[in-house]
Amino acid sequence: MVVGVVGLAGGLIPHSQLIKSIEHHRLRAPEGVKGATDRLTDSPDPPILVKRHNQMTHSIIGLNGSQPSTGKAKRMSAHATVAATATLRRVSKDTPVAEILEILDADGGLIIEKFLTADQVRRFNDEIQPAMAALDAGSKNSDEFVADFHGNQTKRLTNLITISKTFREEIIDHDLLHALGEAVYREESGDWWLTTGQVIEIGPGNKAQILHRDLENNHFAVTMGKAGPMVMINFLIALTDFTEENGATRVIPRSNHWDDYENRGTPEMTIPAEMKAGDVIFFNGKVVHGGGANVTENEFRRGVTIPLQPAFLTPEEAYPFLIDLELAKTLSPRVQKLIGFRSVYPKGSPGLWQNNYEEIAHHLGL
Repeated sequence: MVVGVVGLAGGLIPHSQLIKSIEHHRLRAPEGVKGATDRLTDSPDPPILVKRHNQMTHSIIGLNGSQPSTGKAKRMSAHATVAATATLRRVSKDTPVAEILEILDADGGLIIEKFLTADQVRRFNDEIQPAMAALDAGSKNSDEFVADFHGNQTKRLTNLITISKTFREEIIDHDLLHALGEAVYREESGDWWLTTGQVIEIGPGNKAQILHRDLENNHFAVTMGKAGPMVMINFLIALTDFTEENGATRVIPRSNHWDDYENRGTPEMTIPAEMKAGDVIFFNGKVVHGGGANVTENEFRRGVTIPLQPAFLTPEEAYPFLIDLELAKTLSPRVQKLIGFRSVYPKGSPGLWQNNYEEIAHHLGL
């Protein structure tokens, strides 16, 4: 069982990685901090979510109160300077895939305007509203860190393929989504599938989420940094207008080019991804981001996140156990593959997710 922190897209930061980070800093932390980390790491049942050392040291001051090395301070200053002048570029959904990927590689993310039509947004919101209304805001986990990360005033809804006809027939089958998945993964990884589909609604009074990269679901990707393969791309579609005040996702453009992926920057380095309903921020797993604070009195910021990953990595939602086979049979072949009802073929592999070395779809009668 893998235990970790759920990221903005639902991504897990492995518990082992968190504990390793804490152990590293406990050796040189003041007594008060040592005591806190002792309780976390010595517990027979360590909590799912702990405060990572980078969130404990958002400023340039170290955990032990000392200043960082001159080189590190200069790098942090340079990153802050770049972030202060960075913007999120905007394109139309008719922009060529090659041009979109060029911006993605340069900045780590961009906004594609009118990705969904107003009618699609309306129908999807209508279809999920009963399930959203039945949800309580906040985490059901009793651990205070988990509750804090998930957001006390945030709702999260999954299994969208079962819940929404518009999602399973139109949104997850969007031509541009599949074209970008093909362009990012085919040559490097061979095949890809869906990590999760999750509606995230940030309510009034919810504070900003800690900064992270979605690739932290896979620790090897953190270690490899910018030279590593692309292990996640994410489509975060606005289902209501995203404003800085109501919790628009905050991003550090070009942080995908940083040398140290343990460095997640500071809140001051972020900019808000402000969007109209139907727009999408398309970003890769290497860029630093986090949900913004909702400082409004009565606005709810709702979006749906759709991350894709190489098919040789384990997704978060176990769709074959969640979706009825008869419903799966009504989906397009490419959506069936995204959710594990067809075999996948990573680069260099004769096939994975099979039955008796044959296409699993044949076994399922698809």
